[in-house]
Amino acid sequence: MKMSKEIELREDHDQVCVWLATVIQNAKEPMSVEDFEDYMLVELDYRVQYMFEYKTLPDNSGEGGRNDVVFALHNEDVMRMVGDRFIRFNGDIKWYDDYKANYGQQIPSKYRFIQHDGFNYSFG
Repeated sequence: MKMSKEIELREDHDQVCVWLATVIQNAKEPMSVEDFEDYMLVELDYRVQYMFEYKTLPDNSGEGGRNDVVFALHNEDVMRMVGDRFIRFNGDIKWYDDYKANYGQQIPSKYRFIQHDGFNYSFG
């Protein structure tokens, strides 16, 4: 039986992003979700909601094992992130839809979104 998990997004956190090659909870010395969200707010001026992270599967070239972090971005911060994704983050933060189109084969199946109703994401 396939299990799924729902994540309820905070109000006004509708843009889902992926930060490539970033480790939060899977680190040898994990950072708490609260510390990650505080860091994003205090140091980088972005309101985010941590969702989950995972190690990527190998792609056609055999490369995989990168840790990617998925988070939701506050709607009022989206326009600033448009440029910052490339300038401040060297292109390592992707919109989830673009990420899925370009890296979809590397997403472990249990983390592929199967439903989005505007407030909740279900995966599994």
